Amino acid sequence: MTGSVLADALAFYDQERHAGQTRLISFTATGGRANEASRTETACWHRTVQFMTGFAAMTSSATPPADDDAAMVDWVDRGSSIIEPASTGEAYINFPPPVSPIGSGRTTATTTPDC
Repeated sequence: MTGSVLADALAFYDQERHAGQTRLISFTATGGRANEASRTETACWHRTVQFMTGFAAMTSSATPPADDDAAMVDWVDRGSSIIEPASTGEAYINFPPPVSPIGSGRTTATTTPDC
């Protein structure tokens, strides 16, 4: 991930935060020995990446107001688009959203940058 992509992601982090929101940008190191297995030996087949990154937003309410919910979804979508230039184009889908823009019920929840 380039310094400019990281700087843009961090600058975006606190923009337009609604009261009560908790936000998270995660960076999970993956390289090293994990990259020694072939792509088909384990459930996680991303063998060329060094990190997985992702955005998450939440509130303490199980049923947040619609505008808060929409703001969280928008923030995750926009944050993901900021780091997309550093992506390999692959995704580790761990938490599929209830609504998917691609119609399959699943979409990318984590982008895997090629570092």
